[in-house]
Amino acid sequence: WIKRSFIWVGSIGLFSFGGIGAIAVGGWLSLRGSVTIGTTLLMYQYMLKLEEPIEQVTEQLAEFQKSAAGLRRTAELMATKPTVMRTGRGELPSGPLSLEVKDVSYTYDEAEGTVLNQISLSLRPGTRLGLLGRTGGGKSTLTKLVARFFDPSEGSVLLGGIDLREISTDSLRTRVAFVNQDVRLFTGTVRQNVTIFDPTVSDSEVERAVREVGLGPWLDRLPSGIRTQIGLDGTGVSSGEAQLLAFARAYLRDPGLVILDEPSSRVDPATEAMLSKAMDRLTAGRTSIIIAHRLDTVSTAEEILILDDGIVVEHGLRAELAQTDSRFSAMVDAASAGAFRQGRARP
Repeated sequence: WIKRSFIWVGSIGLFSFGGIGAIAVGGWLSLRGSVTIGTTLLMYQYMLKLEEPIEQVTEQLAEFQKSAAGLRRTAELMATKPTVMRTGRGELPSGPLSLEVKDVSYTYDEAEGTVLNQISLSLRPGTRLGLLGRTGGGKSTLTKLVARFFDPSEGSVLLGGIDLREISTDSLRTRVAFVNQDVRLFTGTVRQNVTIFDPTVSDSEVERAVREVGLGPWLDRLPSGIRTQIGLDGTGVSSGEAQLLAFARAYLRDPGLVILDEPSSRVDPATEAMLSKAMDRLTAGRTSIIIAHRLDTVSTAEEILILDDGIVVEHGLRAELAQTDSRFSAMVDAASAGAFRQGRARP
């Protein structure tokens, strides 16, 4: 950027001096009678004519500087070696997957301390788990370990009875769906965004997935259906529609484990109701982990796990925890009291 600025400032300085020089020389020659005033003005006009093409050259040089910097950064990224070794060859079984987390600890940075500390968890196939806790408690870190975005510092994670390090990357990415609150859409058609540019998926499968998550009326309004273009970063698509498209991506793959990280945190109440129905369809018959701050989001979960400072402070059946003197029960009471106060405050 500094080099680009030097080029731009240099071109402005060059033509400033050039314009002054043309007027000065023309004026001097005019006073001597060598040229007329018209010739002096013509010299200045020639100077201005030279300015435009040279400015274009400097702009291209500036773009080249930016492109060269981008290429260097891309090369650095491509040279980065992954910390997770993809050497496994195992294949995950079909259907809902069991999950077992054995004494897992994780540290991002030694200076920051342990994020997760001796976490143990066991889920039967088809179980819905609501994962609760304060911000920074380790909820997202735990789910990223389950999706094997990185490996635990200690302990192991098993899916379908197989250690994640022994499972092939293709099998893991196909059988585990991770949907977070920050949905990324690409410049392309609805179909390309749902399939992630996979040409082997049929149009009927894509349309069925989109309608299954509740986007049927929206799809019917599109001028070209699933062939309708979506702009850069989802231009023309609302946050709720983008979240539902992310659900359609996951549904299309028919995963055995679904991880939902705060799926309804950025939507209005009406859209949240649509997302809740879509979540029910997506998690039906599948093992699922739902991270949430609002208790309504985990209303259909059979089990609840609460993390605090990287430690499991409570885990059990939702119905049992709600009837006992537990943290979850206290959270339910606090949420109910808050809703009651808001209801009384309305005109």
